[in-house]
Amino acid sequence: MKRNSEDAAREKEALLQFESVKRWMSCETINSSRTRQAYLKYLQILTDHFGCDPDELVAQRIEDMAQRDFTRRQRIEESVRTLKAKMAKEDGETKAFMLVAAACSFFKANTGARLNINNPTPEVKNEVWTFEGEPSREQDFWRNVVDHAPTLRDAALFLIGLEAGPRDGSALAMTIGDVTNEFNTNTAPYRIRIPPPGESPSKKRGGHGFIADDARKKVESYLALRRTRGFSVELTDPLVVDVDTGRPLRSADALNDALRQSFLDAGVLSHDQVYPPDVRMSPVRWYCLRKRAQTIMEDNTDGTGIALNWVDELLSHRKRGAQAGHYSKPTVQQLRAAYAKAMHRLTIFREAKPQVNQDQIDLAVQRALRGLISERLPQELEKTRSQIVTVKELARILRELTTVSQRAE
Repeated sequence: MKRNSEDAAREKEALLQFESVKRWMSCETINSSRTRQAYLKYLQILTDHFGCDPDELVAQRIEDMAQRDFTRRQRIEESVRTLKAKMAKEDGETKAFMLVAAACSFFKANTGARLNINNPTPEVKNEVWTFEGEPSREQDFWRNVVDHAPTLRDAALFLIGLEAGPRDGSALAMTIGDVTNEFNTNTAPYRIRIPPPGESPSKKRGGHGFIADDARKKVESYLALRRTRGFSVELTDPLVVDVDTGRPLRSADALNDALRQSFLDAGVLSHDQVYPPDVRMSPVRWYCLRKRAQTIMEDNTDGTGIALNWVDELLSHRKRGAQAGHYSKPTVQQLRAAYAKAMHRLTIFREAKPQVNQDQIDLAVQRALRGLISERLPQELEKTRSQIVTVKELARILRELTTVSQRAE
């Protein structure tokens, strides 16, 4: 028994030599020596189960979290669930609970995200929140999300984010005039002003972008709703306000919460995917909209891409390189024309092209000709009756011509 205790002590000392364990033990949440000893004991059980040291276990977890395959991301969690069930059966529920607590604490300290052990995510077929391939399928996906927006205000903001790509802080700082100035004077694309977000001088990068007709219609509907509720709708008023009180929103968390709720209501992701144990690891956030706009603007597979330096102008990014910062200065007209080429892919609610049916075209032509022959042609003949040569007159002219010809011969 004494030898076993000495072996356990040596194993704990060996664990303390790993960087991941040192980082874990320095956390403020582990402030009891008894908790430290217990957690090290269960970490040893965990490493023996996986057959690797703590640093390698953390590396595996980080690699799995970066996978797009959902089953691969759940690999370590499924293994811990299996070990938990085995320990609960052999050693009791208390020890199984301590194992899970130690594992969650260890991965939280080293990866920033806890393991989701107690609430396993159901298997889903479409776990990826974006689609690859043809633009129509990608647009169908986002149309479904926008249609399930909690409020009309959120739907309008989602379309602005998807088509112009402003930062969440810029969206909160927008005024009504920033978005609506060109609605009555220009056709799509409409130029919008993007104010600089944040208070840090390094982040104060504003500029302008463009939106299409579907975003304009949603914004106008949202502003009309504000008028019916008695809220002010002046050009200098903030665009984003609370739908109940009319007060400006100050935190981007409201935008992210609305977007996550849209994903849930649309049924494209499960609750545990949208709200993981550490919500900072959620794939659903305002950055998705901004990244979507940038990806489409830069994609030139169909010849509608925008020059990278010009994309930086439209997204208020820092210019890429000295050449871009000092020499690449596109005008508003050039940016508008470039955006117009990519607008059909940026637009969410674009109208589908009608399917051409040759039989229907032939039937429509026949109907048009039938109407022309039965109605319009007699009317035209009646108007020009005096200019029409009758059959008898034509026969007389031919007889005279024939007589003249015979005499000439």
